[in-house]
Amino acid sequence: AAGWLVVVISAKVPFGWLIAMLAVNVLVAQRGPFDEVRNNVRVLRSNNLQRARDAAVEFLGPAAATADENTIVREAANHLASLFLLGLVAAVFWFVLLGIPGLFAWRAINVMGRLLDASDPRLVYFGWVPTRLNDVIAYLPSLIAGLLIVAAAAFLPVASPLRALRVMLRDGSKHRSLRLGSPVAAMAGRLESP
Repeated sequence: AAGWLVVVISAKVPFGWLIAMLAVNVLVAQRGPFDEVRNNVRVLRSNNLQRARDAAVEFLGPAAATADENTIVREAANHLASLFLLGLVAAVFWFVLLGIPGLFAWRAINVMGRLLDASDPRLVYFGWVPTRLNDVIAYLPSLIAGLLIVAAAAFLPVASPLRALRVMLRDGSKHRSLRLGSPVAAMAGRLESP
């Protein structure tokens, strides 16, 4: 309903396209996730593990207090792959497919799926439907995100797109989340040593 309301208002008022553009800008994550991870990598390069642990709390939670450098790098890559899918690729996919109402619906289902995660023992029965719905509607964008990560590996001298694709195809379905398997596996394949 909120998406349709934005469409109606933006069509009726002068310069309504600014309202639509603002809504899209707010609901599509652009550079934020990349900047978070890049800042964490900069701290790691300064050889200050404690500062890196402090910066990694956002995506590692309490486990950051004892994390080593490899764990921080691995989890930062997982975090970036997840946010690339959920914040950018899936959001743009549903916006292109169904316009602003599709983008609003995607964001609502995604937030509901994360907040009512079925892996939480307290929410296992209540959270099963939103978690599975989130997985289903993010499955095709997940494959697209994984393939985009594979394609990006071709532009990095230390990464191999073939290795990223191989790992994505081999391990993407092994992830506990149907929606996160492809991009996380492709990112792991990019980072894997030859």
